[in-house]
Amino acid sequence: ESSAGHAHGTGPMESDGDWRGLTEAAPLAANIGWMFREVPFLERTRLAKAHGFARVEVAFPYEEASGESFARVLRDEQVECVLINTPTVQHTCTDTADNEVTGVVWGGGVGYGGIVGEEDVFLSSFNAALEYAYSVESRFIHVMSGVVPKGSTLGECIAQFEKNLNVALDVLDAQRVARKNAREHPVVESEALPRRPTAGTYEGPLLVVEPINRHDVPGYVLHDIDEALQLISRIDRPSLGLLLDVYHLQRQRGNLVYNIQRALPSVFHVQVSQVPGRHEPMPPGEIDFAFVFEVLEKEGYYEKKPQYQGAHGGFKRRVVGCEYHPRGGTVEGLVWRKRV
Repeated sequence: ESSAGHAHGTGPMESDGDWRGLTEAAPLAANIGWMFREVPFLERTRLAKAHGFARVEVAFPYEEASGESFARVLRDEQVECVLINTPTVQHTCTDTADNEVTGVVWGGGVGYGGIVGEEDVFLSSFNAALEYAYSVESRFIHVMSGVVPKGSTLGECIAQFEKNLNVALDVLDAQRVARKNAREHPVVESEALPRRPTAGTYEGPLLVVEPINRHDVPGYVLHDIDEALQLISRIDRPSLGLLLDVYHLQRQRGNLVYNIQRALPSVFHVQVSQVPGRHEPMPPGEIDFAFVFEVLEKEGYYEKKPQYQGAHGGFKRRVVGCEYHPRGGTVEGLVWRKRV
């Protein structure tokens, strides 16, 4: 098809340090839920790599591909998965004989983290994300707070989100311990049988929360950067940090440089897109991304601690996620990397 032809378009093959419009400090991740949609999901990682991205992120891969299938593509292309989100129930699978639920199909949505009375659904959602994250060795899971339901107050939902995040962090810690033990004490069935495969050296994801503006998602629980920073401070656990989306920050608050600078000690990941329209981070638009990238570099974002430990050892630099809707073809829009 002609649209696929755009995605396969030729052009100079560029590495992170060759994008003259960006500082050399800025490693980028292509959001393949939004970019390279001209081709099927499992082909997007290869195209991203072909056009200079050594990293990808995707909010909701659950209906697109199994964790094993996606992981295979990532390994083949030597691309890192940086981020996935907690999913939302799309529908349940039932036994027609007695109408008992036998399975859940997970997909996109606003989540359950702050929804009072949905603790079990939240935990199931988090466990699904955690299992997927271990399959693809994702750096981060974005834990979504949901929308304030009728009959609840924002304060009640924030309190519920705090409780659920602590539960999720406990589950994550337990998984790390179990997998560490599996690595250090592999099981041998018998002398005649080979060892069972043991867990790899990937130590599991970190968790992030993201303030999402209420113009785009009315009623979203965690919509304000101050509330997000206070939440992270109250929980005060090293595996929880902030996902700072510059688009949402501009839509909800503005005053970007001040808010970026004061948030950075808690920031684990940054995402970018232009306001309005949520397109490529370049003119025209409200945000001067040349200045934003300069601020991130000067403030030491890419090298900032706590450092993310890679699956095979060594520090992995912080990344900027490209979560935007291309104005036209994805490849044609990549010119922004030279223009910001």
